[in-house]
Amino acid sequence: MAKLILVGAVAAMAVGPVLGAVVPFNSALQKGATVDRLTAVEQTTELATSREGPIALGSGPTRILLSAPSLADAVGKRVKMLRPTDQVYLIIKGIEAELPPGITYNVFMGLPEAARSASPGDPQYIGTFSFFNAGPLRNEVFNVTDKIRTYVENGLVNDRAAITVIPAGEPEAGAKPIINQVVLVAMRG
Repeated sequence: MAKLILVGAVAAMAVGPVLGAVVPFNSALQKGATVDRLTAVEQTTELATSREGPIALGSGPTRILLSAPSLADAVGKRVKMLRPTDQVYLIIKGIEAELPPGITYNVFMGLPEAARSASPGDPQYIGTFSFFNAGPLRNEVFNVTDKIRTYVENGLVNDRAAITVIPAGEPEAGAKPIINQVVLVAMRG
């Protein structure tokens, strides 16, 4: 069974005694590996990442667009190339705040751009995170395998993937919550 290990701001995977680092998608291909036959060390592949950062979270929805590392590739194309056993994870890196916001934040994938609210009961819901023990090395990880595959199949994710973070309440004044980066990675299954 593969285990996700977060070390600082790098996601890695351990398969027995092997520790693999995040490998840019095109890097693995340039080394002669095919998408379905990456070496044991190259078990984790970056599919998409946020380009801006840090990302300030306010009192309303924050929409974050994830793009493939190479502008020539599309996120949907990368997901289609994965093996059926591969798992896809959304990693929110570097959860920080000057003061505890005192609320949680809900994460959604594929909400319409104009959406001002949503709830954990909505089909786009991924999960919830808080700022408890916040810091630059604090990450949250969500398994989005089924959701991203369905969205790609239905044409809802093509060039980029859209993530929306919505506060579940009003953050404390002066909290200034931020996330440093959002990354979509695939792990060989």
